[in-house]
Amino acid sequence: MPRAKTSIKTLLDTCLESVTRNMDEWCSHYVETYGKDKKFYRFVVGPFDPLPSKLLVQIIGILREEKRLKKHYLELLITQQLGVLDLSREVDEIACHLRLAAIRCPNLKILNLTGCQKISKQVYQEFLPSFEMLQVVDISNTNSGDSTLYILGAYCKDLRELNVTSCPVTDAGIQGLCLSIDDLGKQCDRLGQCKLIQKLMISYTKVTKKGIQMALENLPTLKVFECCSSVQALAEMHLSAYEHHLPDIPKYSLIDLHCTNESFDTPYRSGSLGLAASLCASVIRVRIVTQEGLSDIDLLGLLALENLRELSVGGGEECQITFDGGVAPILEGLGKTLTSLTLAELPCVNIRAITEYCPNLRFLFLVMNHSYSLAWPEEERKPFTSKPIKIDPVLKKLESLHLVCVSHLWSTSVIPSESFPSLLSSPELVHLYVKDCVTLTDEILQKAALLHQFKNLKHLELEQCNSVTKQGIDSLMNENNPLKVIKLWECRSITRQNVFDWNKVAKKKKWKVLVEWS
Repeated sequence: MPRAKTSIKTLLDTCLESVTRNMDEWCSHYVETYGKDKKFYRFVVGPFDPLPSKLLVQIIGILREEKRLKKHYLELLITQQLGVLDLSREVDEIACHLRLAAIRCPNLKILNLTGCQKISKQVYQEFLPSFEMLQVVDISNTNSGDSTLYILGAYCKDLRELNVTSCPVTDAGIQGLCLSIDDLGKQCDRLGQCKLIQKLMISYTKVTKKGIQMALENLPTLKVFECCSSVQALAEMHLSAYEHHLPDIPKYSLIDLHCTNESFDTPYRSGSLGLAASLCASVIRVRIVTQEGLSDIDLLGLLALENLRELSVGGGEECQITFDGGVAPILEGLGKTLTSLTLAELPCVNIRAITEYCPNLRFLFLVMNHSYSLAWPEEERKPFTSKPIKIDPVLKKLESLHLVCVSHLWSTSVIPSESFPSLLSSPELVHLYVKDCVTLTDEILQKAALLHQFKNLKHLELEQCNSVTKQGIDSLMNENNPLKVIKLWECRSITRQNVFDWNKVAKKKKWKVLVEWS
């Protein structure tokens, strides 16, 4: 696309559209018979009872997306077959729907209540104990506190995933989740039944390092642990034993590590990152926010992670990490297996090293770095490498490219124009976002379009890219790519008339693309 709207709907899509468009008719008997009666009906034989959970979930999803999900629709869609209930971001009171689900859905496995601010403690206490088969619970961005985790710990022993991000949860809640001890410190075998949790998200809560360590010690199958810093927690638990080469240091199943300066009252201790890496051999994702004491030597500890696929390094005021001494050796050693790389607010980034060492990247985010370099003459190369530099390294598998410059702070922060041929060389590119980059020009877009026609590009977003004009966007307005969205924010060389003309052409040719502008 802008490809014409010629796709043929599947029979399933046609049926789902028919059902969702005619919900009033499907529900008419229920409304006429019971609509005026305010009684609570535990069981109602409705038109959707024979449907399997997968279709019920799709119908509810379509109605939610189109903002047409009415209360009486949901009363009929909550059946005994339903295995997934998504009430996320509902602004109205949902206690009645939870009550129905508690009665009708004995096999409910996934419950999503994220963003539902009107759920009281009493509602959780009344209905959560009925959902004993739950495996995935998302109550992020709600008022859910420790009492909710105590209920889950007592009744939901099959729980595999729990998201309490941005909730007023404390260490006490973690205790109720995975330890058989009540809030008075007494043994209570009914609590702490959630031993099978594999994914736990507790960012932006009141959980401290004590709660983090509690989870690490008592959730043996934990793999994904989103918290302020699992690295410091692991180090404080085992650094002494590690330094003295003591036996029986436990290993962990974590596949991600976080190293930030949040929620810890003690400074980073050198060696913590390497220790955490040695205890978690299965790690595939690492997120680092630099802090005082974290140096290039610490970063080299990641070389032990042979399965590393995603790396994020964010700098800041206390950044002691350098590209040549810390980041580049990691890219040289592990770059071939990396699929995602984020480098943010670092003093300098060498794009040539990224394209040379990371040929299999699918996602690349370069955000607000102070400067970039391309030239890497042999006499300036560091001792960590002896490989020859490729002449034209490219990123053939790149699907998403996110570039954010801050030229108003550092004039050197813009992406060098010489870097774009490599960065835009991938025919697999699906999503492209560029901000505040004067070096992105019409010529660069046109050359990339000639190279591979952006044949997979669906989303293009340019912000404050003042060197791009109508000619650059024109090179994308054809039927060779599947573009659906073009967003142009504060690009001074683009006019309102340009946008009007593009949308007019798209409408005339029945293209799917929408051009937005401000």
